[in-house]
Amino acid sequence: KSIVVENPGTYTIVVIGGPNNCEARDQILVTVNDKPLVNIGADQRICQGTNIMLDAGAGQSYMYRWTRDNANISTARILTADMSGLYQVTVTNAQGCSATDQMSLTIVPLPTLTMPLTLDICGSNPKIIMPTTNGTIFQWFRNDVIINGQTQKDLSVTMSGIYKLEVSNADNCKTEGTITVTSRPSPTVNLGADITICPEEMITLDA
Repeated sequence: KSIVVENPGTYTIVVIGGPNNCEARDQILVTVNDKPLVNIGADQRICQGTNIMLDAGAGQSYMYRWTRDNANISTARILTADMSGLYQVTVTNAQGCSATDQMSLTIVPLPTLTMPLTLDICGSNPKIIMPTTNGTIFQWFRNDVIINGQTQKDLSVTMSGIYKLEVSNADNCKTEGTITVTSRPSPTVNLGADITICPEEMITLDA
């Protein structure tokens, strides 16, 4: 009496019955409309302060519905995503056919970094800059020129300059901090040559 069809084509039904085996027939044309093609890409991890553009694809008379964690957020074709969550888009064409795609976006926090703004050193006597950070990858610069081999968190300095530390984490998210190092002249001290004095005699020593 009934069938389920999913392929396009012309379907004919023939009914034979009654005392004279009379025949009746009817036809119906079934057209299968294409669904929209939707692909917003794979799951991604991006750094805090950045965003990605999600494009649901163009089509004539397409309608769009975006959600993040099941909450409606947009009806535009292109979405700027800058918050963690599960993004899903449903696209509906003029024939009422719909298709859905989704992706997960994770916002990775930038590494923390704290260090002094200035540091004074005496002459070329070294001092150590010891920043506080939760980063795991380090690179030091002096006057915007990379210091080769200086890839540890702490840095011993002996010269004036503007020192920059670039800190990264496993997702290559970066934070920068700078410190101005100033070399101050060391005092000049001269007490003179050794001298011998007599008992109860006094001399004045001038630094």
